[in-house]
Amino acid sequence: QNVDGQGLKRLAEDVSGYFYDINWSPDSSKISFQKTPFNNWNADLFVINPDSGLSQQFHKGYVWNSAWSFDSSSLAFETSTQCDISGCNQINPTLMVAGLDGISRAIYTSPDYNFDIHWLAEGKFLLKKGWQSAQLLLVDSQNPDPAKLITTTTEDFSVNSQFEISPNGRSIAYLAADTVMPAQVHQSVRLADLNGDSIAVGDIGLALITNCEGACLN
Repeated sequence: QNVDGQGLKRLAEDVSGYFYDINWSPDSSKISFQKTPFNNWNADLFVINPDSGLSQQFHKGYVWNSAWSFDSSSLAFETSTQCDISGCNQINPTLMVAGLDGISRAIYTSPDYNFDIHWLAEGKFLLKKGWQSAQLLLVDSQNPDPAKLITTTTEDFSVNSQFEISPNGRSIAYLAADTVMPAQVHQSVRLADLNGDSIAVGDIGLALITNCEGACLN
């Protein structure tokens, strides 16, 4: 659909399930999405051309998150061979990267939690893993093991996404704290590079961190 509300076009339809995790490629030539049946989290990953309406299945089964590369030539996604019974918490979730030919390779396997995927420059990834006391991990697609831990965040981080990647994908700014909630903590702003090394670039001072779901006052 155009921004003026005209030109609405149906690209995909499935009355037997759900579509979600819909992502435009940076060059706007492709859209990725996941499709899953009702009451079943066994999702498949698809890519569709919005002009022609032609789609291809990128990966079958147990896809969770996905993200496009800067040049729109590759798609990274999280998958697993199976889910457990309690709400489909994935077992050994794995970061995969696939080219437009759909051929994929494994980059990193998490021993515990699922993760959000963020592309960086030079074929590297930033993964936000876990919920309470979430971790930021740096993964190199050319040398994936082991992943490098940048920081373990305060629990407030899981409510407020307190990190940002530079537009060129070469730096990560994030809030660091010296303890976890609920407590009075000392916060600072740190900047990490593509090697995972970080320096403090700003000081916030003392703050009372509570589980306030976005309503924290420093």
